[in-house]
Amino acid sequence: MRQEDRCFFEEVIVPLYSDLFSFLCRLTRDTVLAADLTQETMRIAWEKVERIRAYNNTFAALLAISRNRFFDYHRKRRRDFSRQGEEANPWETGNAESDPLFRYLSAESAWELRQLIKCLRSEYAELILLRYYEGLSFGEIARRLNCNYNTIISWHRRALAELRKSIKTGEK
Repeated sequence: MRQEDRCFFEEVIVPLYSDLFSFLCRLTRDTVLAADLTQETMRIAWEKVERIRAYNNTFAALLAISRNRFFDYHRKRRRDFSRQGEEANPWETGNAESDPLFRYLSAESAWELRQLIKCLRSEYAELILLRYYEGLSFGEIARRLNCNYNTIISWHRRALAELRKSIKTGEK
């Protein structure tokens, strides 16, 4: 590594560490995971410092790297989870299925959630049903609804915000 690259890393990238960590804390809502992802991002920035110097906005480059690390982490977790099989499903661990109270609460929560989904705009409700009940990706949903991918992402964010608001206020 050249001396000027080392200086660039120490003078420009290292001071952005706390901002990057704050961003990842908000994204992950887990400080341990955010710390790991921040370290991984800094490692990659160290390896690719020559390319990062070419960017006009260094922080934007670091954010892109950190988001990619975050998505890779979740893809790997999803893959690992699917390999573990049925017994790894957190809803089916222990004897909770045989507990009548658990079954009642699960059925009651599912019913309430369906009622909240019915109160959403029709596009939002259809999106939520396709995403969480049929397990379709955003790309598949965009093709099925004949909409732009970014529109689907926006609708998803707004639908979840409305659902959270309804759950917090207890409205239906």
